[in-house]
Amino acid sequence: MKDNDLEELGGFVKAPEFVKPWLDRFYEPIEVRIIRDIKHNPMDEKMLQKVMELSHDTMDRFFKRRVLSKNKEGNLIPGDFHARYDIWALFEGYSGRYSEPVEPMGTGPLYQIPGKECGAYPKNRSARSFQGNPPVSAS
Repeated sequence: MKDNDLEELGGFVKAPEFVKPWLDRFYEPIEVRIIRDIKHNPMDEKMLQKVMELSHDTMDRFFKRRVLSKNKEGNLIPGDFHARYDIWALFEGYSGRYSEPVEPMGTGPLYQIPGKECGAYPKNRSARSFQGNPPVSAS
């Protein structure tokens, strides 16, 4: 997505300036196109569905993800960025981050050093010695 597109989208959804370069992480290309279309040509939900050939489920997804909202007249308007961010942070922010499952803590290469009990603890200390309160040096 071009910088001009992100800047325009940021204005439509009232995004803070510092977020504008990363808006493509919050909105899919089809959503950006729809937001631009409804901003330049106001329309209601049925008209957008007809023009863009969108299913009811797709439209429902746009509303649930806070990409779209409605004004008092029933026309579609871009959803507020802060509402969109809440949904993204709670339910979507992790998606696409990792191509493979992440190893559970304590199983990575650091922990598999031959002759070492565990790479996470200081020399001559085992995981068992840190149960309860850590030892305090007498100095």
